Amino acid sequence: MSKSRDIADSAATINFIDTVTSNVQDQLDNLDPVPTNIAGGSAGTIPYQSAADTTAMLAVGTAGQVLQTNGAAAPTWVTPAGGAMVLLQTVTASNSATVDLETAFNSTYDQYLIIAAGVKTANDGDGVLCRMKIGGSYLTTNTYTFICPFSSTSGGTFNSTSGANVAQITLVTRLGNAASRNANFAMYVNNPASTSLTKNVYFQSSSIDDSGNLLSLNGTGFNSGTSALTGIRLFGSSGNLSSGTFRLYGIVNS
Repeated sequence: MSKSRDIADSAATINFIDTVTSNVQDQLDNLDPVPTNIAGGSAGTIPYQSAADTTAMLAVGTAGQVLQTNGAAAPTWVTPAGGAMVLLQTVTASNSATVDLETAFNSTYDQYLIIAAGVKTANDGDGVLCRMKIGGSYLTTNTYTFICPFSSTSGGTFNSTSGANVAQITLVTRLGNAASRNANFAMYVNNPASTSLTKNVYFQSSSIDDSGNLLSLNGTGFNSGTSALTGIRLFGSSGNLSSGTFRLYGIVNS
């Protein structure tokens, strides 16, 4: 008699659990699907919380503006003060035949800045060179002119390298490829969107050469073309760029 009651109680318990499980599953089946998109807004708008449990959309700003927080108030788009730099592109070299900084050059800024850090070349004694994309293609013709005075810790010597009607601009000379040796430079690109001015750059670099000497180089160069400039190509004089980080900034017009 006791065993029959125990069996009946167990069966009732199992039925109850099955019923609860079935009800829970029904509730789960009736839930809305997991959202994959936010309703409302449009291309370029940014969602933010205007109050607890309330989402609003920030309208699209204009090219070159940056997002500013206003504490608990809604964020806003603002135009950076003159002289501020806006990061536009980052390229990392990894045994690269060329490093191309493109698509960001336009009339938004009158001046752009390229910062290169930790640049190494595959071949010992290589230089780091530059070509310009003018009129839609990288120019390899003898239309470049440059001059680069430099000083060295090798006996305090002062020298220069230069070229007229050549196929590239030299930014770094005789870079050593030993493990600890590298180059760093900053290069300004002026008036890239102009269709009346030659395309001018000026730059400063520091490097350790293939003999372990510290070099300090200040230079300038130009291409005689006057079409719009839309890219800068960096490459080694005889081999690949084995490493280095290259960042392109736009300098906000004052």
